[in-house]
Amino acid sequence: MLIWSAIGLLAVTLFGLGAIVMLDVRAKGWANWLDTVHEWQSTIGTVAGFLSAAGVLVLGTAIQDNAERTRSLTASRAIGMGLALETERMANPLQTGRLIGGNIDMQGNDLPNKCLNYVHTMESILTPDTPVYNAVLSQMVDFGDANLALFVRFFSFYVDFRSNLTQIDKQICDAAPADQINYIMHQLNGGLSFYEIIARNYDVTPIIDPALIRSNAGLPPAEPK
Repeated sequence: MLIWSAIGLLAVTLFGLGAIVMLDVRAKGWANWLDTVHEWQSTIGTVAGFLSAAGVLVLGTAIQDNAERTRSLTASRAIGMGLALETERMANPLQTGRLIGGNIDMQGNDLPNKCLNYVHTMESILTPDTPVYNAVLSQMVDFGDANLALFVRFFSFYVDFRSNLTQIDKQICDAAPADQINYIMHQLNGGLSFYEIIARNYDVTPIIDPALIRSNAGLPPAEPK
């Protein structure tokens, strides 16, 4: 855009200068046109020099802007890829947790203990650290609104999910074990829906369908809750 504006300004300037010279030639007569042009020679040279310098400045600025945009896009892509790989690592225990929850017999005996064991298992398998996210958090202002929102939502979910698990104790599982298990599964599905978009955008490991895992393991389909 900057280059086209400069070209337009150059064309207008040259056209205007040419028109002025032509008017002066007509006023002084065509018989003396060489003398008239010679009189304008200094002005034409000055204008040409100015336009040349302006052109170099505009071109340099355009090249610098393009290099900056390229650098920004490259940096954003690198940050996104690093975060995508970290979310891939974090999503593995989430998928495992969803598979475990799907295999719990909600009609079986001792459901409160199964609920508590499920919570403890989830706490033990979740990835505790997010080094990439912590390292690039200060740089994410230049990351682009869509990607920024997507990753922030996933990592916010992850932090909240881990925190919520610590609030579920034996008393809560004894009071409403089925509700707690279903709520954990609901949270897992929500978090994995964020990861599914990340995996699609950055070509990392996709979510594995729990039904496919059960089928490959020779297990019967999970019963509806």
